[in-house]
Amino acid sequence: MSISRRKLIATSAGGGMTMILAGPVGYAQTGTPEATTRIIDAANGQVEIPVHPERTVALDSYSAAAMADIGVVPVGVPEFDLDGYMFVYKEALADIPTTGPVNEPDLEAVLLLEPDLILCITAPWGTDNLEALQAIAPTVLADYTVPNAWKALTDIFADAAGAQEGLDKIKEEYANRIEELRTTYQETLAKTTWAVAIGWGVQDGMFSLYFPDSPPGAILTDLGVTWVDAARDGTGGNEQISLEEAQVLETADVILTYGTRDGEAEESSQTMLDTPGFQNLPAVKNDHVYIWRLVVPASYGEALVFLDQIEGVLQDLA
Repeated sequence: MSISRRKLIATSAGGGMTMILAGPVGYAQTGTPEATTRIIDAANGQVEIPVHPERTVALDSYSAAAMADIGVVPVGVPEFDLDGYMFVYKEALADIPTTGPVNEPDLEAVLLLEPDLILCITAPWGTDNLEALQAIAPTVLADYTVPNAWKALTDIFADAAGAQEGLDKIKEEYANRIEELRTTYQETLAKTTWAVAIGWGVQDGMFSLYFPDSPPGAILTDLGVTWVDAARDGTGGNEQISLEEAQVLETADVILTYGTRDGEAEESSQTMLDTPGFQNLPAVKNDHVYIWRLVVPASYGEALVFLDQIEGVLQDLA
């Protein structure tokens, strides 16, 4: 690709190190009838990006997962734990050059990848480095604090990457899987009540109850589950509730919680489950607490794995 660049000299504060950063990309249209750039609305305003990006860098787990889901291979991603929280994408991302830790991108590494598009969420490593990133290539930031963030973020990142066909394909796969489960397990879904409770906050005598607008909640709502009363009308993703009020989950037939890669409850969730209030819950007594390492999906690919886990629960309950 023929890209003209102006150079920007940036000196790091405190270290005295000088870096050469490529400046904003200019796309000449002399004599060409078709535009080579377009404007996209992003969290950081209107951004001029290539119509057909060819070298995309994804600087967070949401954008990297979105690229894998829609069939776009980025030229750079952060140093993920591909055996841990990003295990779903181990095969897709294993051989891609890295840009340093997720929360501390190496700007020189990003520059050397010669991207024509950079994607990131509105986390500090994106917002704090925005000026430097924009000097390397057009940078699209997306707000990850909105309800059902993973769906909205995939839409934004797919639009920026010009991959509508890939987006349509993964959405269709997700919708078909939802419909398959709703149809196959209609009777079981109709007679069970669900809750997602995680032990985050146990050190303060609390647990986290997840709502329909949370990442797992969006999937369970698409599936048509009946929520436990305490969560049904909740908004804001989740809420901290006192462990002494565990009885709010009394009517839950199923409780989903967070586990380790070995299938054991994560330490805080195990502490939660061991409290007298939880031990007296019907779901706990009936062995209908399901412990998963992937209980808070953040992408379509993870949502599909989540639905596979849900099917196991439905088979168990049928």
